[in-house]
Amino acid sequence: MPSAEFLRPRYCGARFERGGLPLDVLGDLAAFNQLLVEVAKWCFLREHADRRRAPKGFGRGIACRMTGIERGSVTPIITLSTGRSDQHGARRSHSHYYEMARDSIIDAIGAAEMDDLSRCGLTGKHLVYFRKIGRGLGNDEAIEFSASSRKTAVQLTQTSRARLVRESHRRLQKGTSQVLTSATLRGRIPEVDRGKMTFEMQLRDGRRVTGPVVKDYSSVVFDAFNHYNKSRKVRVHASVRYKGSRPDQVETVEKITILDKLDVGAQLDDLWQLKRGWMNGEGVPPNQEGLAWLENQFSRHFRCDDLSPHIYPTLAGGVQAEWTLGTREVSLEVNLLTHQAEWYWVDVSSDDEEGRMLDLDDRSSWGWLCDRLCQMAESDIG
Repeated sequence: MPSAEFLRPRYCGARFERGGLPLDVLGDLAAFNQLLVEVAKWCFLREHADRRRAPKGFGRGIACRMTGIERGSVTPIITLSTGRSDQHGARRSHSHYYEMARDSIIDAIGAAEMDDLSRCGLTGKHLVYFRKIGRGLGNDEAIEFSASSRKTAVQLTQTSRARLVRESHRRLQKGTSQVLTSATLRGRIPEVDRGKMTFEMQLRDGRRVTGPVVKDYSSVVFDAFNHYNKSRKVRVHASVRYKGSRPDQVETVEKITILDKLDVGAQLDDLWQLKRGWMNGEGVPPNQEGLAWLENQFSRHFRCDDLSPHIYPTLAGGVQAEWTLGTREVSLEVNLLTHQAEWYWVDVSSDDEEGRMLDLDDRSSWGWLCDRLCQMAESDIG
């Protein structure tokens, strides 16, 4: 059963300096796990705005387990077990939503610690779990969390926990599921209202959100608008108001950039709306969960920024990445369901060739892929 270290919550305070894990804190871990599952589903729905609920069996076979306690402190070592993928490859493709959920929860704790819950992206239904998480902490005690999205650790104390619980009441009593949070959106700009100085951004699922045209980035907005028919895309870093799991309104813009034509995420976005028979009556549409998984893997593990591939759909419902490196034609055909990929290249001048199967859930496969591409690119330059 594949597993990887997922979380190390550190219990701080005089009571924990004696070593050992007091039994009364086990409820914290159980409640955190329940919250994790709910936020993972919510993260899934944010990426699949056309769905109203997570698929049946979401997260089945994925489990958090305490596998030990770090020596010299009260720090449970928690791993995420993904089990074997089912016939649709769902378990492994869903596991990264648990990582997103972990980071979102820790970010919420950080916002409470700084007493700035406007930065908290979770809903009232999520925050209510903090009635249980940390309930047994004393005034001089804390649970310290760290996440890949933060440079420094955050602490859940009785003070920050009380802020989270109060915020859950406020958001639930407000009777709205709208949440303002920092987010990154990607898409095209089909409309600009020069009178109101607003723009509409078309997301990969076809829905549109409206945002303000700010002076510093007005030239970028108009450039993207003028080249809409050429599929020019932008990335917008902004404060975004979500309605449920769906972005509803861009409130304030922090940065807008034109995306390179070979931006992997932007290219994968083009595949989301393919229908069955997309190629002259043939062709299976790529699995959307698989597309989200592949984008996440490229973002995390592909470190050859100057060697971005051209990406195309395959008739079988997969994705093929292609590179031209001198006289070599290189391809990586990815099965979005099994997460296996076939690497192949041929030198058109000599007919030399090479093939290899890669497991794209394995970080070492990405390391090999990047090293091989860099070697081939350098030999071509040489």
